[in-house]
Amino acid sequence: MQHVFKISNRGRLAEVLILTCIIIGLLWQVGQLARWVPFHDWDEAIYAQVAKEFVRAPQGALTYNGALWFEKPPLPTLLYAIAWVLPLQPELVARMISVIISAIALLALYHIMKHLKMHTAIVLLVLMMTVLSAMYRDRSVLINVDIMLTAGWLVYLLGRMKEHAMLKTLGLLVGVWSKSFLGFFPLIADVGVSMITGKVKKRKAVEWIGMTAVALSWHMYMVVRYGMPFIQSHFLDHLVARVVRPIELHFGDKWFYLDKLWSELHVFGILAVLGMGIWAVHGARSYLKKESLPRQTSHLLTLALVPLAYLALLTVSKSKLHWYTTPLIPFVAFWGGIFIQKTHELIPPKYKKIIDTVAIFAVVISLLLFVQSSRILDLKTYISSEKIQMGQCVSANSDKSDRLAYVLSPLERQDIATVEAAQLQIGSSFIYGSAPAFLYYADIPVQFVYRIENLPAFIDQATILVFDIDDAESPFIQDVAQTTEPSFASSAFCRTTHKVAYRLR
Repeated sequence: MQHVFKISNRGRLAEVLILTCIIIGLLWQVGQLARWVPFHDWDEAIYAQVAKEFVRAPQGALTYNGALWFEKPPLPTLLYAIAWVLPLQPELVARMISVIISAIALLALYHIMKHLKMHTAIVLLVLMMTVLSAMYRDRSVLINVDIMLTAGWLVYLLGRMKEHAMLKTLGLLVGVWSKSFLGFFPLIADVGVSMITGKVKKRKAVEWIGMTAVALSWHMYMVVRYGMPFIQSHFLDHLVARVVRPIELHFGDKWFYLDKLWSELHVFGILAVLGMGIWAVHGARSYLKKESLPRQTSHLLTLALVPLAYLALLTVSKSKLHWYTTPLIPFVAFWGGIFIQKTHELIPPKYKKIIDTVAIFAVVISLLLFVQSSRILDLKTYISSEKIQMGQCVSANSDKSDRLAYVLSPLERQDIATVEAAQLQIGSSFIYGSAPAFLYYADIPVQFVYRIENLPAFIDQATILVFDIDDAESPFIQDVAQTTEPSFASSAFCRTTHKVAYRLR
């Protein structure tokens, strides 16, 4: 008797339809976001600004607000820069690029599961659990690098299964050129599993070395070209420091990321743990009987080591940022699917139909939830932040010759003082002024004033001054008002609830 889990033409049609539905749903969300929601703080506006500056002045190094920017490798900028080349709305094109990358990740996950001969209903359920995660969907429709890391990992792992060197190189390049050394996790797992199984051959070693050289080519160029400033910013500040210190007050306990994964996938997280447990027992028995690992067990070991090693690194890291869980979500969904698959294989035949029915029902419900959540997305009442409103107003009332001094609000200055007092800053902590979206939309050079007593040092170069209304009575603001001819005391050309912009000359 053929179970509904068996691959059939109807099964393949269902897979194609659901994948198509997922991609259309994500594109619909991007269309709504682009229509109503500008690029927002933090990462979206930062990557958008870097990409815009690269298009205007292409060069070997990236810049932010006119200064060298070493935080991330160049792939996100190169891809998102397309949004400022095409004659379309950047907020639409840039976010569509994230959807395309997410679709590549989902397709890689799909083919990994098909290669492992997982049943159709389970494959579909894993895909739906992935896209029903709020974090995964958020990263799929906004500018970010986490979705690129996810795609890079999954493409590499698919290439490993298919023994396809070009696919592995592409996956490694995407991962490393988007999120630096974190992109090496699949390669490290690949090497480790190959050593465990005793399948390290000269050809494979040469392949690993070649892939590593290609992936590190940008890093090597930057070290030679910029030396210690690049090493300090890219490696020490944005890799090492985030592991050993809670940079910029990004605190969290040791269960921080497990809590986040639970909030994203709930009971499927428990199924993932059970799935790894069942597989580990099965793999151990196979190894003891045959004194070697079957090929499928080797693949599954690699698929386990990557997320486990990454989760271990996140757990010991002092800095906690919830979106770092994005690459883990497809793996948790996958291992939940493995549990269902193994359960289906182990139970008596008379009970298999129950799991068949429950799995199909879960797929249908998940699909309906996904469609419903996409359809009811209503952003018509969305109100941009004051910083974005101020940036857009400044842009409409300035030209490229203007230079702007932006005084951080009293609360933001207090936060900065706290970070400095705790010595939790890095080199880039004070380049964004807590307002990257303002900089992007103002579209002119901005000097951020972190201490209001330093304002006089910026005034000679500035033609526009933006500050918080709470600072209006500050003696430093009053001094500027009195020395400006004519006085700007009553001539604000942009005003929001809490901020004002004055022209100095």
